[in-house]
Amino acid sequence: VQSAVDDALGGADIPFNQRVADMIKTRSNLGKTAYDKAFAKNFENGHSMVFDELAARIPGEAVRNAQKIAKAEGRALGEQLVASIDDAGNVTFARAPSIREWHYIQRGLRSAADSAYRSGVGEVGTAYKSLHKELLGAMDEASPLYKSARAQYSSQSDMLDAIQRGREILLPTTTKNVDALGDELAGLSKAEKEMVRIGLARQMQDMIEATPDAAGDMVKKIFGTQAKRSAIRAVFDDSQKFRAFEAKMGAIAKEVKSFQFVRTGSRTSFVDAEKQNAGILADAAGTVMDLGT
Repeated sequence: VQSAVDDALGGADIPFNQRVADMIKTRSNLGKTAYDKAFAKNFENGHSMVFDELAARIPGEAVRNAQKIAKAEGRALGEQLVASIDDAGNVTFARAPSIREWHYIQRGLRSAADSAYRSGVGEVGTAYKSLHKELLGAMDEASPLYKSARAQYSSQSDMLDAIQRGREILLPTTTKNVDALGDELAGLSKAEKEMVRIGLARQMQDMIEATPDAAGDMVKKIFGTQAKRSAIRAVFDDSQKFRAFEAKMGAIAKEVKSFQFVRTGSRTSFVDAEKQNAGILADAAGTVMDLGT
């Protein structure tokens, strides 16, 4: 897997973490130009009344998060956006936010949703996530330039979140709800999808390294159930690539069974065979990292 990651992300001469950091920086810089064009145009298609209705539903936590994000990125959102937040978390806007300000608010809202999920308040997280989707839909309709920028580029935090999401693909909480995963991935930008694949490949690598016994157990951990296969399939943009990956994993599993059945040589020979088989698995898992698809 590490070899596949190195090949996909620039070669073994560049450490993985540094390569990802460079990719994020490049994407972020390109995205900034695209987003700035959208912000300059503001509401290209006019200001819809739907924003007034959405503003009444924005929680105070989202606005506070937006202010923190903007401050960290050198934006004076707190001074630009005149809004008050009462003790109950209700927000009152003194004026309509611009597309730029809504951009930070939607990021703050997504952070609030993530925080709710982590805190175990799933219903709140789901409600925030639904509101976030509505807000993005309104912004895309009001600003085609914003929609285009969002489809191609992501902020640094978006892509780091996507890497983490990729590492969660094989968790039971994800594999049990593959339909929701498909909808989630469909809403990601191209850059985020790349990062999800990176995260998945890194998770596969960790699983392999944590399994010192038979390579067959590795296959089961990664690809042993229909739920897992469906979750991995959702990450692939190309059905043919996935089918090739699935076939190779099946062949590896059968080969391992043959090793286990006919092994009669020395322990050293068997271990060498298992190591070779593990290498084949790593190569197969590397298919996930084919960012050219």
